[in-house]
Amino acid sequence: MAKQIGLGTLFQVGDGGGPEVFTTVAQVVDITPPAENLSSVETTDMEDTVKRKIGALVDYGQGQVQLAWDPSDTGQEGLRTDLRAKTARNFKMVFPAPANLTWSFTALVTNISPAVPLEDKLTSTITLELDGSFSAIA
Repeated sequence: MAKQIGLGTLFQVGDGGGPEVFTTVAQVVDITPPAENLSSVETTDMEDTVKRKIGALVDYGQGQVQLAWDPSDTGQEGLRTDLRAKTARNFKMVFPAPANLTWSFTALVTNISPAVPLEDKLTSTITLELDGSFSAIA
């Protein structure tokens, strides 16, 4: 298995059109992909001597994208517009070679947290709440 760094990974947002056009969000410095979580349902009955459980629904939860924040960048500010309008968008994470893999998912922008440090770059952390699953395409 080839080892890889994140350099060159693209984070893209769809325009909702048909056919949908994806635009790369500028100045991404870090991506935390969504985690997969399986909820469980307890099925223990009075005859069991241990707790019994079955798998229920998979929740892909949240992911985060940290940007070198540019308040004048229309792509970055479009994410703020989506949050305020409660608009779910299609997103892609495009991994470079050797992975050559694209993750696609639908999500809501649920949080935007800017940071303005004294002696470092402006950043903004965007939190995405997935709506459904994601697909991986090689």
